[in-house]
Amino acid sequence: MLAGSLPDDPQTRALVHIKSNVGRTGSTLGYSIDGEGRFAWTGESSLTAADLLAAPAGRGDRRLAEATQWLTELLETGEREQKEIRELAEAAGISYGTLRRAKSGLQVRPYKAGMSGPWLWALPEGAHGSAEGAQKTL
Repeated sequence: MLAGSLPDDPQTRALVHIKSNVGRTGSTLGYSIDGEGRFAWTGESSLTAADLLAAPAGRGDRRLAEATQWLTELLETGEREQKEIRELAEAAGISYGTLRRAKSGLQVRPYKAGMSGPWLWALPEGAHGSAEGAQKTL
């Protein structure tokens, strides 16, 4: 049995039957605990073990999505110098770590412009004009 609550809604609780050696698993049952600590069953629930064990949606996810969109728009017109991108990202409130994760997710191609030239970043071939086209499929 697994008892727990939703990561983003701690008031939504359930008891999930997750394993049985003898027969089929039973229904998931919802429950509540009020401010006085009183327990009450709330009936059958559609929650699953995966729902209860999921990581909460955090600000990091939203920041990464925003950084990915920002970087896509910046590189849609073509390659840019890494130094310039870092400076623009900092001015836009995007941390370098988040920028690197966005770069990785978009499969941005870093390369050196000649022996003594700057590092450049470019979207992968065929990704211009669509952030979805550049996203890595996991």
